Amino acid sequence: MQKINIALCGTGNVGSSFIDLILQSKEKIKSNYNVELNLNLIGSRKGKINNSDFKGKIETDILKVPMSNEVDIIVELIGGTEISYELAKLSLQNDKHFVTANKSLIAEKGQELFKLASDRNLHIGFEASVGGGIPILRTIRDGLISSKINWFKGILNGTSNYILSKMYLEKQTYEDALKSAQKLGFAEPDPSLDINGTDAAQKTAILSFLSFSGKISPQDIFFDGIKHIEPIDMEYGKELGYVIKPISIGFNEEEKLLLGSFPAFIQQDEIIANVNFETNVIEVNSKKGNYKIGGVAKGSGMVHPKMGTMLSFITTDAGLNSDDLTSILRKSVNNSFNQIDIDGDTSTNDTVVIMSNGVTGINLRSDEELDEFQEALNYLTKFLAKQIAEDGEGISHLITVEVKGAKNNDDALSVSNAVVSSSLVKTAIFGKDPNWGRIMMAIGNADAEIERDKIKIFVNGIQISEEGKSISFHYQSVLSALDNFQIDIEIDLCIGDGRGVAWGSDLTEEYVVFNSAYTT
Repeated sequence: MQKINIALCGTGNVGSSFIDLILQSKEKIKSNYNVELNLNLIGSRKGKINNSDFKGKIETDILKVPMSNEVDIIVELIGGTEISYELAKLSLQNDKHFVTANKSLIAEKGQELFKLASDRNLHIGFEASVGGGIPILRTIRDGLISSKINWFKGILNGTSNYILSKMYLEKQTYEDALKSAQKLGFAEPDPSLDINGTDAAQKTAILSFLSFSGKISPQDIFFDGIKHIEPIDMEYGKELGYVIKPISIGFNEEEKLLLGSFPAFIQQDEIIANVNFETNVIEVNSKKGNYKIGGVAKGSGMVHPKMGTMLSFITTDAGLNSDDLTSILRKSVNNSFNQIDIDGDTSTNDTVVIMSNGVTGINLRSDEELDEFQEALNYLTKFLAKQIAEDGEGISHLITVEVKGAKNNDDALSVSNAVVSSSLVKTAIFGKDPNWGRIMMAIGNADAEIERDKIKIFVNGIQISEEGKSISFHYQSVLSALDNFQIDIEIDLCIGDGRGVAWGSDLTEEYVVFNSAYTT
């Protein structure tokens, strides 16, 4: 079972709710995902928290939290930018993943922090900084990565939307609507950042940075607040068929950006016009309009490349001809489903089907359009392939083998596949044995060009072999890394630019017991 140690910095209303959520959901997460979340350190300048169920350590000096060797992830819920920025830098510099809901921090310092995280192969989670319960950031980063986004528009500040909804629907004054929002907790005692437009502008900057890949800061966003809106404005708009809403927009026209966040008249029949009170909404328009790709896959045992117990069905509402679909699917499968291994055995039930109905009217024909679809399909098939590996019978570790420096991509795929399919490597991982010799043996079995004296091997970021030989490494650190559910084996062949990835599972006693019960 993977154990993740979490430190929390910030124990206000949001921080306190986070503590409750982690403690209450701990057993459910362990049962459903085989992951143990351990909140073992809290940074609180007060030196105490209002939760008797927390049994970990409390650190009054928040900037000392990232120095702890007993923490994997730092969660920042302090707010502001001064302390949170220093905390973020220290977390990444000390090889800790960083999670925040701090829109100010991401909007103003995000580019610097993302680069630092990328350089150290770390992750910054900031989904909660925009949209709250709307998974818009992950959608843009992952689902729309292959598309050029033309524009987005939406309501990003729930407090402002609540106040304007009260004024429009219930004919309240601005002052009364604000008091109501404060009473319900939608507005802070000092609501300035919400009502003057700063909060929405920061969120707009984050969305713009992700959507348009530009160096964008809150200073680039034109914004205005809602304080000057009066009931008579609402009435005039209603007579003309309009509603006033706090709108955030980003338009990319001919590589020129139009960015803003301000109250605006919206036609009553638009979706955004009918989103009321504290609710947020975001609409995104990509280059070709919107089409979808979806898929399901089944398979857990008897899974081996090119002939596994696997069934996968993929659908899209984009229009593609059969030849293009076939070509795109073959390329995608070779880099995903054909790169997974559970037990090295095969079965006759091995099928991947893709179906296109073209109901969107979006017909993909040009090389650029097909490349974009290829990229999106690759993301989907790799996700499904990894899920199959993660669902292997009786597994205790998910193994990812990434090969770089191969003579070509085909060689890299062959080497990664050979390693992840090796029973000796699988059992070594199960036994938490950093046996670089078994990995070298598997590399040698691959149908690929290699030079033994150039090979480097890493396990969860820790180097255990160089130039085909053992090197001195901190054995206990490797053992601790092998306690993780996710095991990453990185192999650098150092002879070219080829890259490839494969996924698989360890071979456990539970697998043997499970499969010994079968009969025919």
